Amino acid sequence: MGSTDTLKTTFEQMMATYSARDLESLSAFAHDNIIFLGVLAPVHVEGKTPLLSLFRNFFETHTYVQFTPLDPRFQVIGNIGQVWGSMMMELEPKRAPRTTLYLRFSCIYGDFSGTWKLVSMHTSWMPQEG
Repeated sequence: MGSTDTLKTTFEQMMATYSARDLESLSAFAHDNIIFLGVLAPVHVEGKTPLLSLFRNFFETHTYVQFTPLDPRFQVIGNIGQVWGSMMMELEPKRAPRTTLYLRFSCIYGDFSGTWKLVSMHTSWMPQEG
């Protein structure tokens, strides 16, 4: 059974891998049947292969991508791990200036034989100032 410390490490590694645009390493964090409901997808995405395709297309249209969790919270209940909070998303599309936006997020992980795998992620926009 995974601990809060290993869940935190997994989440931090996943965020660093995403910002590094490393799809192969990012793939290792996701369960094959992952569900993604988020601001990057117009509809929900089911499964690791479609999710990686979404990220590949997103990376191809942006020259810079950085996600910075601001206040992540971690909880483990049995073999389920929850991570939630807010994050800063810095993006630079190929044909537009760099933008900073803020998101709320919720991630559900499952402990599969001692390895945390992301099974569900939801993101939504936070109200922007000004």
